[in-house]
Amino acid sequence: MNELETRTLCCDLDGTLASVGEDYTTVEPIDGAREALSGLRSDGWAIVIYTARHFNHWKTTVDWLM
Repeated sequence: MNELETRTLCCDLDGTLASVGEDYTTVEPIDGAREALSGLRSDGWAIVIYTARHFNHWKTTVDWLM
């Protein structure tokens, strides 16, 4: 493994970083998730967020993450 591979975190979105709900526009971040990811990024970690959400929700998901 190279350094990037050893410092990469892959994390699911729903139920890990965001609450689970029917309407993706109203889900809330899980307490501490934003701060934890920010700290890891500051320490040089690459963050990969994955989801099983349908592609039709791509814009809503990207907007939520920003």
